[in-house]
Amino acid sequence: QSRSSAASDVYKRQGVDRAHQFMLRDVEDGVPWVYATSGLTSPKATGWQPKPSWYFVYTMKNRLGEFSFVSDYTDSVNNVSVAIFASQNQKAYVVWSPTSTARTLNSYSLTLEGNPSSATQVTLTVGSTIGVDKQLSVSQGKVQVDVSETPIFVISS
Repeated sequence: QSRSSAASDVYKRQGVDRAHQFMLRDVEDGVPWVYATSGLTSPKATGWQPKPSWYFVYTMKNRLGEFSFVSDYTDSVNNVSVAIFASQNQKAYVVWSPTSTARTLNSYSLTLEGNPSSATQVTLTVGSTIGVDKQLSVSQGKVQVDVSETPIFVISS
């Protein structure tokens, strides 16, 4: 059996057996059809320009493509969701606020499994298919990160 990608594991943990991105690009700007603007890029007429979601999905594929889902949890005290993935000697933590209120939480203390010596935060960024890296200080198995509704990745080793 082949290893599942991180993206498919996210769906599986939510009880979804299969998922399909049926619209790579928008159909046409300004039309009232359902799903007419659900693509990852703009319509053909505007040159299939990538939307922010295109960069975010591409970054997830590039950075977490070799990882497999391990577990997930919600920190109910801070209202922060965390999904944990593993690949060889690395762990990846996808961290976000599961709200729809533009909520941010500064200096959230994320506990890393094992005894990692390093951690890198990957911030999803429009214009980049690998995100922006920031080295984090690991102290007693924890790192401090700012959390918002846009996920960040924390990769430890």
